[in-house]
Amino acid sequence: MTILGRSENSKHGLPAGVKFGIVDYNSIDSLEAALRGQDAIVSTVGMEAIPGQKLIIDAAIKAGIKRFIPSDFGALTTDPNASHFPHHLGMIDIQKYLHAKADAGLIEYTILSIGAFTEFLGSDLLIDWQHKRAEIWGGGRALVSTTSLAATGKAVASALRNLKATKNRNIFVHEYAVSQEQYLDMARRHVKPETKWSVVKIEDVETELERRAGVLREQGDMVSIFSLIKGTLLSGRYNSHYKHTDNSLVGLRELSEAEFEAKVADLCS
Repeated sequence: MTILGRSENSKHGLPAGVKFGIVDYNSIDSLEAALRGQDAIVSTVGMEAIPGQKLIIDAAIKAGIKRFIPSDFGALTTDPNASHFPHHLGMIDIQKYLHAKADAGLIEYTILSIGAFTEFLGSDLLIDWQHKRAEIWGGGRALVSTTSLAATGKAVASALRNLKATKNRNIFVHEYAVSQEQYLDMARRHVKPETKWSVVKIEDVETELERRAGVLREQGDMVSIFSLIKGTLLSGRYNSHYKHTDNSLVGLRELSEAEFEAKVADLCS
C-alpha cells in the first residue's frame, strides 16, 4: 500500500510498513509515475479537490490502474432527486467521467455509499452534543443510514478483494439506520439526568430546504454547504436511508440497537 500526499507533512501518523510518496496533483506525469505498479486507487481528497480527480483518473489509465474508487462516500450523491444540489455537482461530474472511461474499457470503478459517518452524528448533524442542542426535522423520525470510519475502511478493502462483483457499480452499505428522535433518546440516557437540552423543531421542511439552498447559492461557503447537507439528510425527502444494502457483498455486518447505542455512548463520553 502506498499513500500519496503533497508534502512530508502528509505522512505523519501513518502505520509502519505503509509506503509514502510525494506527488504533484496538477501534473499527470508526476501522478502517473507515482501510480505505476499499483492495482487500484482509493481517493480521499477533500471537497475542493473533487474536480481534480479527473487528472488522477487520466494518470491512472496511463499507469494501467485497474480500479478507481472516487472520493464520493456521501449519503445522497447517487440519488437522482438530489443531483441538482450545488455541493453534489462536482461528485456527479466525476461519476459521469468514470462511467465514460469504464464504458470505453479504460478503467473500472466502484462508488461506495456509506450514509453518514457515525463519528460525525453528534457534531451538530443529528444533534449538537457539545452544546446539548438538537434541530429536529419533521418530527425527527426519518431514518439515516450510518457507517463508522473503521467499517467504511473494511468495506473498501472487501470491495477490492471482490473485484468482479463490485465492478462498475454503486455499493450501498450501512451498519445501522437511526432517526434523530432515536439518537437524541440514546444521547439523553448517557448524560446526567439534570442536563438541559435545547430542541428546535422544523415543521415546514420544504420551505426550510428551499431557504437553505438559496443561502448556499448566494454564499457558497462551508457553513451553508453543511447546513443544506444536514437538511437533505434529515428531511426524509431523499434516500438517506438505504432500505436495501450490499452489506453481504463486502462482508459488513449490521449492528444491533444495543451495539449502536454503545457507540453513541462512547461518542458522548
